Amino acid sequence: MGDPVADIEVQLRRSVATQEQANAQRKALNDSFAGLNQDQAAALLSKLFTQKDALTLNFRRLHRAVRLELLLRLANKLGTQTSQNFRDALTGGGDTPEKQGLKVIFPEYTKAQRDKFLLSLGKAPASAVPTVVLEFRNKDHFSLDNEALAVKAAPDLLGPLPDTGINQMELRGIVTGHRHDAEYRFDRMIEQKTWYRVGSTWKPLHGPLKGRDNRHHNDEDDHPDNDHIYSIDTPGFTGPVAKPDLLGSVPRDDRATVDAAVFMMNATETVEISVAKRPFAAAASLDWCTVTWLEKAGGTWRRKADWNMIEAGTLNGLMDANSPDEVAFLPPP
Repeated sequence: MGDPVADIEVQLRRSVATQEQANAQRKALNDSFAGLNQDQAAALLSKLFTQKDALTLNFRRLHRAVRLELLLRLANKLGTQTSQNFRDALTGGGDTPEKQGLKVIFPEYTKAQRDKFLLSLGKAPASAVPTVVLEFRNKDHFSLDNEALAVKAAPDLLGPLPDTGINQMELRGIVTGHRHDAEYRFDRMIEQKTWYRVGSTWKPLHGPLKGRDNRHHNDEDDHPDNDHIYSIDTPGFTGPVAKPDLLGSVPRDDRATVDAAVFMMNATETVEISVAKRPFAAAASLDWCTVTWLEKAGGTWRRKADWNMIEAGTLNGLMDANSPDEVAFLPPP
């Protein structure tokens, strides 16, 4: 399946003249709605209740039973807090845009369907342990609801930062079934190597590092506002690309002839959950890696084209490699 939102738009535009066509459309829509992730479901639900574009108008032409069936699919995908926010907007005081949309999607003669949909929102947290799905982000900007202290001091850009040797990432945990007595925490294990090159010879810039990398929590937001928790990291060479700080670490005899430097790191990020003060237990994990490759060209330091990255996946053979040329990137399975 491709983009489920695009598939939904296509299905809703199709004209339906026979029962056979209606049944086929219903099945296709159910399949596409099932393919939405939590964030897509929340965005689509908000759009259906607050906007009057072609997608929402076409949705409102569906039979009331199909409308309810599809909206229940969306409601079941929402996180606990997002679901409660929708319920508040649809049932609280004032004449909200959501309330107006509810009256159009489910007019008074469809009150039974309307009430069933409302009952599906804002459910009390289940007795089960919440679940977390990790999403690796390396493009665009930090999420608006990421409240990690380090975000406020960092450039609002993900991926290799053009003016420094730093690569920046955000790991978003999408929480389902959050409970008031649930606590979340991140941890990170790393493998790291750095090299510099003189002529054709690669030399270690520092000794290899391996172990736990969780000295502070300024780079984490473990409060699931909007059903999200976050961890960020900014590995690489500090200082401006044109004069990176690494040069001070190169042995004095090699400083005049060094012409390349490489930072490589593997990381395994984990999330654990504790419910009702019970011991923390593993909930999710994700492998990611980063490469900063700087070179000196025409007397000026720069990032080497196509050799800088921060991605989900693994740098294979990193700890055994004698040079960065021996390391291969393996994408996630």
